[in-house]
Amino acid sequence: PALGAPVLRGATLLEVGAGTGYLAMRLTGRGSTSGVAKVYALDCNDQALQEMRCDLSALGSRGSRVRPVRWDWTESRLPRGVDLEEVDLIIGTDIVYAGAVETDLARGLALLLARRGASNEGLRALLLLCDRPISGEEAPLCGRPRKRRRGEGGDNLGDSSKEPDERVGGDASPEGAAGAARPGPRPRPRRAVGRFLLACEEQSVAVRELELSAELVAAACGTSCSDGG
Repeated sequence: PALGAPVLRGATLLEVGAGTGYLAMRLTGRGSTSGVAKVYALDCNDQALQEMRCDLSALGSRGSRVRPVRWDWTESRLPRGVDLEEVDLIIGTDIVYAGAVETDLARGLALLLARRGASNEGLRALLLLCDRPISGEEAPLCGRPRKRRRGEGGDNLGDSSKEPDERVGGDASPEGAAGAARPGPRPRPRRAVGRFLLACEEQSVAVRELELSAELVAAACGTSCSDGG
């Protein structure tokens, strides 16, 4: 509450990129103080979903509050078997990284956020994203492999003299039809989170970034602020 966090007690959540369901099971399991009533756990990886179902089955009745659902955000459709009218909040953790097809994710989120949700005022999403250091591409877990763009992946990312950034928006010509100068296109961000935020803007998804204190991050990671963890 001090951070403006949503009240989760009694809430129904929809988790995007749930993987094997670790977070969903922690939120609904024994000993949880969140009070979450139900989690729709979405992922596109069939092996991860199978492992989630096995773990939930082992939990017996306690596992019934998590619903595994296959959803590939590259397919531009709503997830089947999810009653979006009972969902209070969309959540996701560490779902943006090199090779994650950021534009498709932003498009999928826009599709979900357009629904009214349980509040009848439109859904919201709370995402915890990690902007990893620039490095090579990782294999995408959803959809088909994404072709490497200029300025992405490999050692050239850290040296702007080797490869220019891709440009988005604007007009390639220096002047418009009437001869008026047009603003130049913006550089495409090199990091995955930056590209995702830009894709959200292009999908008219309003984003508000929340700063997390070093103390909170350290507490979540189980490290002290003094050791640089």
